Amino acid sequence: MQKAIDTSSARGGIVRAGGLGAAPDLMAAMLNKVPPVTVVFWIIKIMSTTVGETGADYLAVHVGLGTALTGGIMVALLSGALLLQLRSRRY
Repeated sequence: MQKAIDTSSARGGIVRAGGLGAAPDLMAAMLNKVPPVTVVFWIIKIMSTTVGETGADYLAVHVGLGTALTGGIMVALLSGALLLQLRSRRY
């Protein structure tokens, strides 16, 4: 028996993992990578944004790397973090 996983889609409809033609286990794994939005989420978001901006300002101004090089470093760090998150098997 096949399980159907319901979740709201971006258009407000219902997406059923078993009805999309994709393997239900793959769809369930993709849907489970999104953490619940809680107060802890917002605390972490605010802290990480503040630390990221402060770190970028430090590199650009005090270390003297300039805007372009600092931007490249920050893009590389963000890309690496996203790659690690997307390659993980579960959240």
